[in-house]
Amino acid sequence: MNDPKLIFDKLESLVRLSKTAETEYEKAALFGAISEIIHIIKVEDEEYNLNLWESIERLRYSSFAMLGYDIMGGHSYDQHFVWVIGSLNVIREKFAKK
Repeated sequence: MNDPKLIFDKLESLVRLSKTAETEYEKAALFGAISEIIHIIKVEDEEYNLNLWESIERLRYSSFAMLGYDIMGGHSYDQHFVWVIGSLNVIREKFAKK
C-alpha cells in the first residue's frame, strides 16, 4: 500500500456506495472490492496489532452485513454503517501513526 490515505478514501467511498447498491451485481462488486482492501490492510499490519485487527474485523463484519454477505445480528443497516465508518476512522488513525 503506497498511499494509505488513498486506499482508505476509496474504502470509505465504496462503503458509502453500499447505500445505493440495489442489484446483486452491484452488491457483489462492492463486496469484492471491500474484501480485497481489507486483505491489503491486514497484510500491511506487519506488527499484528490486536487493536487494529479488532477494528478491521468490525469493519469486515458490518460492511459484509450491510451488503447481505453476513447476518445483521438484529441491528439496522444504519447502525452497521456507523460502526463501519467508526472502525475505518480508527484504522486510518493507526496507519497515520506508522
